[in-house]
Amino acid sequence: MDSGAVYRERLADFITRLGALKEEHCTAPVHRQQCNPVERRVQEVKKALRAKAFDNPRRWDQHLPEVLFALRTRENAATGTSPSRLLLGRQLARPGGWAVPYQCQPAPEERDERAPVHFQPGDRVMVRERRQAAGNFKRTWVGPYPVVHVEGEGVYVVNRDGTQYPFHVDE
Repeated sequence: MDSGAVYRERLADFITRLGALKEEHCTAPVHRQQCNPVERRVQEVKKALRAKAFDNPRRWDQHLPEVLFALRTRENAATGTSPSRLLLGRQLARPGGWAVPYQCQPAPEERDERAPVHFQPGDRVMVRERRQAAGNFKRTWVGPYPVVHVEGEGVYVVNRDGTQYPFHVDE
């Protein structure tokens, strides 16, 4: 969506020339994709679709209902409840959910206390694809590729298509 940046810039220049605004008081440019809650939700949808359409990115539209259902029933950190509960006053029943006993998910603190990941030479690992081709739903992770040797704490050299590259465990 066009936010009229050209017109806002012209207006700021005009006001500066009049002397009503000093340049040092201008604010830094805003990154709308990060500040706008709608854009953040769009990024969440795209991330989930990328994960679901991993094998066939061209068929992303088939995964949209499932992704939207998951996002609408997931608890929001800001509100402490799911969007469906806020809108309907109750949690949506998951398809087939009435036949499956309820299981508690581990608390975020418990998930963060996982043991550190260590790989040995010969282990096969997935690596993040940095050179993504055009398209929103292309694969983010590729592989698996064999670990050649351990470079340092959390850094592994991986043989990727005949060439050795260092990767950090967070990548």
